[in-house]
Amino acid sequence: GGPRRGSMLRFARRAARRMARERVDWIQPAMLALRAGVAWQEDDRISAIAGLAASAAAFERLDMRMHAAAARLHLARLGVGEPAERCADEMRRLGAVHPARLAAALVPGFPDPDGAPVG
Repeated sequence: GGPRRGSMLRFARRAARRMARERVDWIQPAMLALRAGVAWQEDDRISAIAGLAASAAAFERLDMRMHAAAARLHLARLGVGEPAERCADEMRRLGAVHPARLAAALVPGFPDPDGAPVG
């Protein structure tokens, strides 16, 4: 919590706005994922889940399978979609050694299943 958390959320919101103006294909799903993480940190669960689902679909359309699987793993851990272990297995098949850690790096802002603080 505290002032550092607020400053990080402001930074993330500004970054998402800048990303929205870019015309590179991969930036749009990344922006959706970033906005979803900010929404989660601000306790807007509905927007966070909708944003995660949208980012997973957008990553998938661009054949960014690891990013899509990371978003789906977060969704699964929030009780939406496929079972978490199936998502983690997909990430392992794609080369992830520790799926939860990689998911946190690729799609930040969501709870860590290992109990480490987020945000």
